[in-house]
Amino acid sequence: MDEIHRMSEPKPPFRTLLWSLIRPYWKSEERWMARFLLLLVNCGLELGEVYLNVLFNGWNNDFYMRCRGSINRHFTIRLSVFRIWRPFSFS
Repeated sequence: MDEIHRMSEPKPPFRTLLWSLIRPYWKSEERWMARFLLLLVNCGLELGEVYLNVLFNGWNNDFYMRCRGSINRHFTIRLSVFRIWRPFSFS
């Protein structure tokens, strides 16, 4: 009977559950460390995104130069790399 009763209780919204999980970190004495780590993670993700964009742009230049016909060596290798990388490209 308890099991049926528990299933009928409404679940709290996701935002409420998330805040109950995060709140101790922002209200505790270690909040400055948490903010610093959040800043580091954010900067690391941004730098990683820039690095991947540079790689994609360099690869795109090489690939389209080979497609244009000015450089024909290793075209099939670049085409296989395109098949692997393209799903991860966000542009």
